[in-house]
Amino acid sequence: GNGCTAHVIPLLQVGTPTDAGGAGALTLPIPADPNLMGLELTAQYAVVDPNGAFGGYLAFSNGAKVIVADV
Repeated sequence: GNGCTAHVIPLLQVGTPTDAGGAGALTLPIPADPNLMGLELTAQYAVVDPNGAFGGYLAFSNGAKVIVADV
């Protein structure tokens, strides 16, 4: 709670820039491989925030889960 809950296990960490409002984005290309169908990916942002709930220097986003599917 309080903006400092880790919802994912950080097996891969990728740095992305944010704008002055704290918004950031990451594009992740997924190959058209049928073996990836049903693959679940999770993500969460951690940002440097001098007023962050985690030790007064970090804040965490909500977690997100994406499931690879055929469209």
